Amino acid sequence: MLLRYFYDDALAQASYMVGCAKTGEALVIDPMRDTRPYLDAAQKEGLTITQVAETHIHADYVSGGRELAAATGATLYVSACGTPDWQYAFATERGVVAVRDGQTWMLGNVRVEAVHTPGHTPEHIAFMITDTAAADAPMGLFTGDALFVGDIGRPDLLEEAAGVVGTKVPGARQQFATVQRLKAMPDYLQIWPGHGAGSACGKALGAIPSTTLGYEKRFNPAFRIEDEGAFVDWLLDGQPEPPRYFAQMKRVNKQGAPLLRDLPTPERLTRTELEMSTFIGSLVTVTDDVVLMLPDLAMLDDVLAHLRAVGFDRIIGVATPDVLRETDGGLPAIDAVDLAALAQPYILDVRGHGEWLTRHIVGAHNLPLAHLPARLAHVPTDRTVYVQCASGYRSQMVASWLRANGYDNVVNLRDGEDGWAAVLPTTTGALLAEGV
Repeated sequence: MLLRYFYDDALAQASYMVGCAKTGEALVIDPMRDTRPYLDAAQKEGLTITQVAETHIHADYVSGGRELAAATGATLYVSACGTPDWQYAFATERGVVAVRDGQTWMLGNVRVEAVHTPGHTPEHIAFMITDTAAADAPMGLFTGDALFVGDIGRPDLLEEAAGVVGTKVPGARQQFATVQRLKAMPDYLQIWPGHGAGSACGKALGAIPSTTLGYEKRFNPAFRIEDEGAFVDWLLDGQPEPPRYFAQMKRVNKQGAPLLRDLPTPERLTRTELEMSTFIGSLVTVTDDVVLMLPDLAMLDDVLAHLRAVGFDRIIGVATPDVLRETDGGLPAIDAVDLAALAQPYILDVRGHGEWLTRHIVGAHNLPLAHLPARLAHVPTDRTVYVQCASGYRSQMVASWLRANGYDNVVNLRDGEDGWAAVLPTTTGALLAEGV
């Protein structure tokens, strides 16, 4: 048996290729939308991708299962578990096999078993792998978003991101039952999770790529809480704000994303055409028509791959800065030293609430970026707003978005946390959170 690991740093997302050396077949689990890494790896190993599988309906990126299956002719395995109103809409398509708990199939000499592991989502399944050429017991589990290194998948995304009301507490209870099921499995099992540190699909994911079930039983807090009620409270407490696009990803992946070959090619635009553009990022929805501004058109393919990985398919045009007049000016900005010299400035902190609680500028107002479109009324229009975050990246995005939405007096704080914390007074706690 062969095993290859793929990792997208931008999304903290892991996918895997399992191969049978004897038959030359390969299975790819939870692929990204960009199929090139898997096709290249299969060619290098002398394998043919004959199977693709998804652990669940993802929220943080466009699933590449249908894309890779279309590119290779592989069979696509998805979950048939879960509730009637939350299942794959394309499960009955030709070439798709919907599997239930305990169902097994072969990849050459490798046996794959579907294990229903609900909680993160109702339909979630893991894949248990047995190399029958060498053993009569399983080697490990591809756990998707059910179990991470040091953490487990959050159960609130259907409610908080996709708007399916009343699902987060039942989801937390399902996650408790999933942990009890995992407890009964052998300690020696390898665990290959779907995400690493930095993913918003959990709250404390470890940075190492794999673990063992025995290690998680001993050190993962989810395995040490015996009472279901205490477990539910612990699991729901302190989850990070889900990015706005998560809701759209849930819908896209439930229905099945369009194939990349069917998407339009962006046109090169002139200055006059560019004036109809909008901004891209987490403040824009996947249904918007988007124009890209790139410093170099050679970047286009890579940028498109990143944007399409999270569902931005309506890229209608691309332009370079030379189409803009020099007199247009840039985004107003300020550094921490000059901000500290102002009398009672209105500072808008757009970091997540957990970051805010750890440390924030005295007098600043917290409104996480993901909440901004729904709570725009919290942002004053009668005074200058100074936007800040941890690095200057999110604040620049928000400042641009605010100015595009009629806020003329918006200034970005260039400095990241190290810079503003060294100059401006800071504190902890939740006063002035959510912009009030």
